[in-house]
Amino acid sequence: MVPGTTIAAMECVCGSLRRLSSSGDYQLWATKFREEFGDGEVPPLSLHPFEGPNWNWKERFIDRARDRKRRRDEIVK
Repeated sequence: MVPGTTIAAMECVCGSLRRLSSSGDYQLWATKFREEFGDGEVPPLSLHPFEGPNWNWKERFIDRARDRKRRRDEIVK
């Protein structure tokens, strides 16, 4: 799978890619989230009532990526 930043850049290419990448698409962003951050960062499905098509995985991915960057920036200081 390609990096999240590349997926975000694809939004600029055409309307179909923009709709896919900006929709919070379950398969795309859930897969990307687990690839980037691992399953350990997501509670088990039984504890996560919103996981699935109603869970905005794109927003979850963005939040986690920002947190990771913030932690790295703090370490560098």
